[in-house]
Amino acid sequence: MSEQDDLMSFLYACPVGLIEFDQQGTISLINPHAMNLLLPISPVMEAANLFDLVSRYLPDLGNDLEGFSARHGTVNNGYRMEIERGGRARAQVLSLSVKILGPDRYMATLSEITREVEQENRLAQAEAANKAKTDFMGVLSHELRTPLTVILGIARLAGNAGQLKSSKSLMAALRAGDTPSEDMIRMLDDISAQLSMMMQRTVTSGDQLMHLINEMLDFARIESGNLSIECEACEIGEILDPILHQLAPLAEQKGLTIDVTQEA
Repeated sequence: MSEQDDLMSFLYACPVGLIEFDQQGTISLINPHAMNLLLPISPVMEAANLFDLVSRYLPDLGNDLEGFSARHGTVNNGYRMEIERGGRARAQVLSLSVKILGPDRYMATLSEITREVEQENRLAQAEAANKAKTDFMGVLSHELRTPLTVILGIARLAGNAGQLKSSKSLMAALRAGDTPSEDMIRMLDDISAQLSMMMQRTVTSGDQLMHLINEMLDFARIESGNLSIECEACEIGEILDPILHQLAPLAEQKGLTIDVTQEA
């Protein structure tokens, strides 16, 4: 068997498309695998010019070759052509790489990489999902800390109720022994109101904590595909008021105030 016969056998058996062409795109050699991949997507019926064959997907291929000044090397290691098949059929993706063989001689290799691209997309989606999970858990951890801080702060205040200003006033009045009963009742009402407000903030923060825990459970349901979502109108005040109640004690400790303006 001659070298020419060996070359032809290789070209026919090669599982990769091979195309030799010049700077004008004129094809001097093309193997059957390349023909099978290119002709179904080509606007022309004759495999005479590579630029014409891929013009629908790589219209700037000729300009890229013209702008490549090196005498040897790879012009591009993987132009991608995404071919829509219509309907629900998945898109076919072809990869075209071009290398310089010599003066005015180029070799293009053509492969179908549909499965590889699908795998890349799946990996990218998995990475995006993992990043979203990490970001969500980071935000959630911060959000959990806020109601917990409020609850612990109020619990410490309640544990030292005698240090409250109203409690100190009542104790001083009791020691003096000459405070009118009406004033004593008012002082007790002040203490009761202050403790009631503290307990209400504790309940609000507890509700917010429960809401965040439910969101964590919802996230688990999202991952398992068992979460159903319903869109409905809501009162914005019902969302903002608990947040303000939680942040107000923390702001007061730092000498800050929180104002919210709602526009109609």
